[in-house]
Amino acid sequence: LAYLLQQFEGYNIQEPTLLNAANYGVPQKRERVFIVGIRQDLGKTFVFPEPTHNENGTDEKKAWVTVGEVLKKIEITEH
Repeated sequence: LAYLLQQFEGYNIQEPTLLNAANYGVPQKRERVFIVGIRQDLGKTFVFPEPTHNENGTDEKKAWVTVGEVLKKIEITEH
């Protein structure tokens, strides 16, 4: 990983961050590593958005969404 990150000369590379898709309303518990790089000449910074969900719906966040909940919302008129 260190070698790969060195290949992005001219970019500000943020620390790799582990995020769980379920914490953002996706009906899948999938953890992924995100690496964000921004060209230095842009003078911009990046901040990951705050999670909107958590497993139990505590701390003023919504509970994780399940696949079952999503499927119940789908209207099927013909199979």
